[in-house]
Amino acid sequence: MNCLFVLTGDIRYDSRAKRSLSYLKTFFHVDTFHFNERPQGGLSYLKAILKLYLQVLKAGIKGHYDLIYVVGLPSLLISLIPYLTRRKILIYDARELYLLDSKGQSTYSTTHRVLEKIGMNFVNGVVAANQERMEQMKKYYGGGKKYTYLQNIPHVAVPPLKHEQLNAVPKIVYQGEIGKSRGIDKLIEACEKVERKIELNFVVPSYQKETLENLINQQIRHQSYQIKPFMPQEQLLKFLGECDLGYVAYEFAGPNNLYCEPNKLYEYAFAGLKMITSPQPKFKNVFSRYPIGACFS
Repeated sequence: MNCLFVLTGDIRYDSRAKRSLSYLKTFFHVDTFHFNERPQGGLSYLKAILKLYLQVLKAGIKGHYDLIYVVGLPSLLISLIPYLTRRKILIYDARELYLLDSKGQSTYSTTHRVLEKIGMNFVNGVVAANQERMEQMKKYYGGGKKYTYLQNIPHVAVPPLKHEQLNAVPKIVYQGEIGKSRGIDKLIEACEKVERKIELNFVVPSYQKETLENLINQQIRHQSYQIKPFMPQEQLLKFLGECDLGYVAYEFAGPNNLYCEPNKLYEYAFAGLKMITSPQPKFKNVFSRYPIGACFS
C-alpha cells in the first residue's frame, strides 16, 4: 500500500513528524513531501508553500495512494485537490487547536478556524497531540471521523541523558518558536532580577533571530545569552544536556495553550533537565507524577 505524506515544515527539526513517518513506514510505502529548508517567513514562506503545493498536486494526480497523511493545517489545505481527484483516506495530524474556549478566546484567528472547518469536511481521521485536544476536536466537529492522539515524544534511538550537576554559570534554555504567548520577555525580566550570573540560551528558527535579539537587547543588562538555530534532534538533545534548566511558558489564551503538550516538555525531560513552566494542566499532571519540574503562576 502507498501513502502520501505532506509536511509544510522541515522534517529534520520536527520530532513529531518523524515519529508519525516512522510509524507509517511499517505499513506503507511512503512518498514524503516537505520543505528542504525552513522558509524565513513572509514571501519566502509563500514561495515554499506554492512549490510544495505543485509537487503534491503532481504526485497526488499521477500517483496511486491508499492514504494521504497531512501534518498541520497548511498541509491539509494544499492536499485537498489531490485528495479530491482520488478520494482516498485523508488523515489530518492537527498540530494546533484553533477552537474557541467558553469565553470566546483563541490563540488563533477566525480565518484559521474557517479554513480548518472547510478542510475537516473532507477528513476521515484526526490525530491530535494528546487526549484532551482530541476530545475538544471530537466534541466540536462531531462523529463520522476517527479520532486518536500521538504524544510529542522525541524520535531518537538513544537512552535518556543524565544531568549530574550545575554549570559554574547556570544555563537556562528555551527552545522553540518565539511569540507573544511564549513568555520570553518574562524569562529575561526574571533573570535580570537575579544577582547570580546566568547564561540564557535560546534555540529558535533562524528567521526569528533578529526579532529575539531586539527583545533581549531591550531588557538584558548584566546577564549573558546565546542564540542558536534549530538543529536536528540528536544534536538538540546533546545541547540540552549541557544546560541546567528548561523553560516552558504559554499564556492562557484559548484551548490551544490551555491543553498544550509541546515537544520541548519531553525533550527537556529526555535530556535530563529540570524545568520551570506555566501552570497548564498537562504540565501539573506530569510534575505530580515525576519530580522533574515546577510550575510558576
